[in-house]
Amino acid sequence: MNIPIEEMSLSNPLTPQLHDIVCVPVFCEARHAIAVQRTVVDTIARLSAAVDPDAGYVPPFKSTDGGADPWSAPEWQPEVDHAAARWLLADLAIEQRRALARFVAVGPKGATAREALAFGKYETDVAAGPVLRAITGRFRKAGRAPIWHSTDESRDGSQIQTVPDDAERELFLNVIREEYPDLAAELRI
Repeated sequence: MNIPIEEMSLSNPLTPQLHDIVCVPVFCEARHAIAVQRTVVDTIARLSAAVDPDAGYVPPFKSTDGGADPWSAPEWQPEVDHAAARWLLADLAIEQRRALARFVAVGPKGATAREALAFGKYETDVAAGPVLRAITGRFRKAGRAPIWHSTDESRDGSQIQTVPDDAERELFLNVIREEYPDLAAELRI
């Protein structure tokens, strides 16, 4: 049954209510189907977390807040920042989450941005800068410094990023294990 849009309202019993399940057909080439499904699932999860009053943590800032150097923000306090770390990882796109998880997993051994993006399943022509800026924006929203640091070392012409083996890394390892067990298993963490 088709209902003209002007007749749809919350008082109309045929209009879906806020928490009703609705079908949203999406058409794409078969080769993109898995990526589209992942994106839809990730988007629904992020939207649900953003509007669900029971979700708990709400980031206190915008992604552009803070000084010019995001690493000058306060460090993570694992005893009080668990919910913020959960929010941050959930708010990232799947590919971004995988890239950040790669940095966390390799820890002090380090990985290049290109290696992290490859683990994130980005195409090889995707530049690392915008991806890392997007991830850094989530750290800014949480009001905490990014946990990876650039080193003076490079591999294959790319600078190596490390995550110190400390309580901050352990916080993110634990959240990945708790919330993303398949990813944790893939990373062997």
